[in-house]
Amino acid sequence: MGTRSVGGIVRLAQLVRLESLFPYPLPMPRVHLIDAQTGEVLEDLDFFETANQGRTRCARHADQMLTWTRSLDGLWIAECEEEVYHVEPDRMEQATFDSGLSD
Repeated sequence: MGTRSVGGIVRLAQLVRLESLFPYPLPMPRVHLIDAQTGEVLEDLDFFETANQGRTRCARHADQMLTWTRSLDGLWIAECEEEVYHVEPDRMEQATFDSGLSD
């Protein structure tokens, strides 16, 4: 148990060092399962290091392959019957998406 605490402290120290490099919090894509009719969040599937990891998690959650599209504001969206998966873009994807809009 002591090892877990030390690992957690080391991880916290790493995050603090990373945050000191950036004047804003590090964005991590968040994943939601949403009711397509009401827009209600049915399930919060957590944060992920990258949007790709979030999309992979959605496919596992749905237990099927999903087809992804991008919304005008950059969200990844996949429809699955009466539910919709939303994955926020990670910072690199958003920068690429934004630069494509300006072309």
